Amino acid sequence: MQSFALTNNRSYFYSFPVMRAPSRWHGSSRAFSLLELLAVVVVGGMLVGLAIPALQGAFVRGKQSLCASNLRQIGQGITLYAQEQNGALPSTTCLGSESWIVTLQPYLGESFDRVRICPVDPKGKERLGYRGTSYLINDQVDVAYNSKGVAVPGSLSSLLRMDQGSKRILLFIAADTKSTGPTEDHVHSLSLGKWASLLSEIKPDAYGGGGKNRTRGSANYLFADTHVQSISSLEIKKIVDGKTNIATQPL
Repeated sequence: MQSFALTNNRSYFYSFPVMRAPSRWHGSSRAFSLLELLAVVVVGGMLVGLAIPALQGAFVRGKQSLCASNLRQIGQGITLYAQEQNGALPSTTCLGSESWIVTLQPYLGESFDRVRICPVDPKGKERLGYRGTSYLINDQVDVAYNSKGVAVPGSLSSLLRMDQGSKRILLFIAADTKSTGPTEDHVHSLSLGKWASLLSEIKPDAYGGGGKNRTRGSANYLFADTHVQSISSLEIKKIVDGKTNIATQPL
């Protein structure tokens, strides 16, 4: 309240209520805070949306790198075995012997159980139990039979006699549908001449693939000269559609 004194010795007091204008700034401040919060939420959502695919990609690359390491170690074991066997490669169970991966156990040592299972194999534990492996050897390592029924060495039976080893695939990643039994240690090479039957043997989209479109992603392959290469599933399909059997022919 405010008082005002007038002249003539009379004092008149008038009281005026002090009117305060509504604080528009106060209301604006509240609105600004809400907008700011919404902006933070939106930007945060966008960052998460960008981060998740990046993290997933890094996770996939990490597993693929581990898989490549497994194959390289197995390749070293194959080389050591061949050096002691005059160049011969370990055979598959087709010949009634133990699995080639079990044959390599002395050369793989303590890493045997770790390297024989692919990081993305959904049946990995089963294969461990059966002393199997996620990596299937090319059945061309075995003795084959010609049209007259005569036994002849497989085209990949010896590192010493092998032709174009840097272009011949030796190990593949097993298809998810492949059985886990101990005798399922190899690919049936004739099945790799067509895309549909190939998918029942190997997994060309092991990393970054999935779904009905099997041409996405890639897989690791161990070649006969023991180098490991990642090849896209789409590239494998193009090769197969071009009438090249990736098991019996050099790439």
